[in-house]
Amino acid sequence: MLAAGLLLLLASVFPRVDDPWPRTIGLEFLVVMAGAGGAVASVLYAGASETRRNEAVRGGWLWGFRLGALFYALSVLNQIISG
Repeated sequence: MLAAGLLLLLASVFPRVDDPWPRTIGLEFLVVMAGAGGAVASVLYAGASETRRNEAVRGGWLWGFRLGALFYALSVLNQIISG
């Protein structure tokens, strides 16, 4: 009973998200993922020196871009195979 009440309380506090994932993925997805990687690296290395933080952000940007490109390529391949 307590768990159900807690669940209802959480459901009333947090907003409802309908569909956060886009129906289509274009090349802009690569840029979005690169930016997300840079932002995550910037948060993780916020207390580091400026040089170290800049290197981390650049590395985060590259990893985000690579992950976005991989996901994009897998999505295209999936569409070709299933279509």
